Amino acid sequence: MRVETPAPGHTSEWTMRVRADSTGLARPGITLREASGDALEGPHPLELEVVAPGRHNSERERTVLAHGTADDLLDRLVPLDQPEAATAVEAGWITVQGRATLPSGAGNEYGGTGATLRFTFSGEVDRNLAMTGQAPMTVWVIIAAAVGIGLGTLLGRRRSARETERNLA
Repeated sequence: MRVETPAPGHTSEWTMRVRADSTGLARPGITLREASGDALEGPHPLELEVVAPGRHNSERERTVLAHGTADDLLDRLVPLDQPEAATAVEAGWITVQGRATLPSGAGNEYGGTGATLRFTFSGEVDRNLAMTGQAPMTVWVIIAAAVGIGLGTLLGRRRSARETERNLA
């Protein structure tokens, strides 16, 4: 994503969202993977934040999960399964907001500059958690169907044997 440098003391914001509907998703996180641009260099580089949105986008309820320059945050996993990030993972979606602030002490040398940032979402599927979801139900349905077929076959053979005995008698 390309971030245009805001005026000194001001902030640019954006939203990053990814679908995360896997049963058993464990250890979700976000990482700044690449960062380049003039706005990230010099004595007053952009200050970046990863923020968990507040409910109903309430500014008061937002929680800063990570803060620093691009150098500080590069390749640093920001976990989204911590209590402070509870509003970031809801209803099968992971949503975080990014903020870039140009320090108020920055001068005109940052005018017209920008930065390119690449964040990646990550997570693991915990097979143990996944097994507590739909998988056992599927296993029990298959077992029940197999038992039902077995009983049906057994009862069918008994009936067939009785009918054969009656016909022979």
